[in-house]
Amino acid sequence: MKALILAASKRSQPRVRFTNGSRSLWPIGGVPLLERIVTSLKQHEVVEIAISLDHKSWSTIHHLGYGKRWGVHIHYSLDQIFPGSAGAAKRLEWFLDESFIVFSGSIY
Repeated sequence: MKALILAASKRSQPRVRFTNGSRSLWPIGGVPLLERIVTSLKQHEVVEIAISLDHKSWSTIHHLGYGKRWGVHIHYSLDQIFPGSAGAAKRLEWFLDESFIVFSGSIY
């Protein structure tokens, strides 16, 4: 099984002024949200993960890298415009060639 994490955001979503970087890296209990999701997926033996990001999410890529720290493989899809859930899956059709699970990776 593979996983798709939706972490791209619409420009119309509310902005919080006190944050630096991606909402998907906001800490929950001291651990960034995406890191929690990746760790959980690894615990359930899902090691092939794709993350859909907006084009300004370099902080997320810098933090997670390609997943070696967690023993997973992370692939990224950088979108100029918000593709929506189905659009993100369609863009990653080459990767999602078997059963997969979808997670929301952004909070606001």
